[in-house]
Order: sequence, then C-alpha cells, then structure tokens
Amino acid sequence: PNPPPYVVECPSLNSSQFDKLLSTLKKTPYDETRRKIAISEIKNNQITARQLKSILETFNFESSKVDVAKEAYDYVCDKQNFFEIYDVFQFESSKEEIIKHINANR
Repeated sequence: PNPPPYVVECPSLNSSQFDKLLSTLKKTPYDETRRKIAISEIKNNQITARQLKSILETFNFESSKVDVAKEAYDYVCDKQNFFEIYDVFQFESSKEEIIKHINANR
C-alpha cells in the first residue's frame, strides 16, 4: 500500500534521536545556547518541516525562531511542507523575512 501523499520519506532524524534533541532544547535555559545546539544538530542531520516546527516551538523569542528557520531551510528534506512552520510565528513580518531569505538564496 502506498502512503498518503503528504508523507515524505527523507533521511531525517529518527524519532528517538529527535525526542532526545527536543528534550535537550527544552532543558536549555537560554535561546542563544538553544539556537547553537539546534543549528549544530540540524546541520549534521536533515530534518523534516514538522521537526523544524517542533524545534522552533522551544524558543522564547520570535527573533530566535526566525534566525533558526532561515539557517535550517537548506537542511529541511521536505521543502514542499516548509509552510507548516509559519504557524509558530506571531508576526507577519517574521514570515515575510523568512520568505525573503528563501527567495534570495534560491
């Protein structure tokens, strides 16, 4: 049987690795340290858009979320689902900044 069309197989962190990463991020008190950990792991492993969304939800500040989203874009293996991350942003300007960054780097 074929999986539903929205399921994309890509070489991302497995659920156990991802759960450990999220746990570490949630225990990290400062956004800047959290950002460094997240980006390091993202650059060493591809992630899905849904995983990125969960990572972004661990951040306290909108600016941190924007920075991580912009840096992580190239490592998202299911870019067709990238739009899923926009729900975590409070401001339209944040979404626009990410879209501008993506379009400028294509």
